[in-house]
Amino acid sequence: LEPGQPVEHSLTTADLLGVDEETLKPNRQERRLDAGYNGWWSCLIPYEVVQATGYPMPFFFQWDDAEYSYRARAHGFPTVTLPGAGVWHADFHMKDWDEWHRYFNLRNSIITAALHSPFNLNLLSRVLLAQLVRYLLGMQYGLSATLIKAVEDFLEGPEVLRDGGVEAMKEIRRIRDQYPETKRHKATDVPGIASNDIGIINSAPRPSMQRLVLIKRVLDRVLGRSRFGLGAVPIDEANWWHIALFDTAVVTDANQEGVRVRSYDKVKMFDLAKRGAKVVQRLRKEGAAVQEQYKRAMPELTSRENWKRLYKL
Repeated sequence: LEPGQPVEHSLTTADLLGVDEETLKPNRQERRLDAGYNGWWSCLIPYEVVQATGYPMPFFFQWDDAEYSYRARAHGFPTVTLPGAGVWHADFHMKDWDEWHRYFNLRNSIITAALHSPFNLNLLSRVLLAQLVRYLLGMQYGLSATLIKAVEDFLEGPEVLRDGGVEAMKEIRRIRDQYPETKRHKATDVPGIASNDIGIINSAPRPSMQRLVLIKRVLDRVLGRSRFGLGAVPIDEANWWHIALFDTAVVTDANQEGVRVRSYDKVKMFDLAKRGAKVVQRLRKEGAAVQEQYKRAMPELTSRENWKRLYKL
């Protein structure tokens, strides 16, 4: 399952008040389209759907809307995107992925895939390992630990959802607090670095031969080689192939309210790489059995009684 894939025949990133630059016709989505899911902030759900489908999974947040939409479809209720409907929502590009809530995004997406996809464990393992390598090359050690914890907790089975996410939220914040690059600083007050020493170093375009570049960056990291000692990087250029060239990179936060300081740490990199490889190997071996646990537990987890218990109603 991959979010953000446009439905066939749909408009995407279109100005609904403007015109198409090629056809010069108004950008109007007048054709009915069925979506895989809609976000909660863009949904109207009739009571009859809840009666037949049950309540959402107690995910706390992230992927609960996607899971519910797929489950509703299985009960005969497709998700329809209404033409011309609009909703105000904070721009996603202003949200930094390197935050504690990324844990819920990762863990809940794996659970949703286990419930509503073929759950190809070989493919899932490759995707997770590719993400981990990119995070490590980007000196995002806290984010790497976040991914590892998400997979570990998925493998714990449905019990991890019993409190709706209260303990998981506390624990992932505690884990991430151990990694300095997860903390935001004022751009004019970076600890240990004078602002006039931080020059902007822009990124080269996306490599045409990404696998070769990836291997080269990994070798350079293992051997402790770098091209730049210190530099500032805008968030939209903070790609793995660029950040991996630095000893220390001062990266602008997505919301433009501060910066993060990412510094190369060989010990952390190797430790997280080993832990990540180990937990992904566990996922390959145990994933199918854990998938069945979630499927068996879903009726109870999504029951009215469970939600009354969670909210003490």
